[in-house]
Amino acid sequence: MIRTKSAYEPRSADDGYRVLIEPVWPRGLPKGKNTGCDWMKSLYPSMNLRDWMRRNPRKFDSFRGKYLAELSRNEAAVEKLRKMHKQDGTVTLLTVEDGGWDIYGVLAQYLSATCE
Repeated sequence: MIRTKSAYEPRSADDGYRVLIEPVWPRGLPKGKNTGCDWMKSLYPSMNLRDWMRRNPRKFDSFRGKYLAELSRNEAAVEKLRKMHKQDGTVTLLTVEDGGWDIYGVLAQYLSATCE
């Protein structure tokens, strides 16, 4: 199972492998080995793609396609999530605010399709 959860919510027993997908570490979230999650900022959309989306907020389908293309070029990070999904059965994508773009939904769908 691939699911999303706020990075500010406490860890729960059914989280499985927890991974933060953010370009910068969220304010107020403790850093260090005891965070209970990995940080894979490389899976967040690139700066160029985020800038493009800010200029074209109504073109979500185009954004989605461009983001999926970025993910397909980031095979090492995606493969790590596949491996953890196979090992733990659940991957929880820790989220903050995505500007209403549903970045995490796109990533979760992509991972679900490639982990099955």
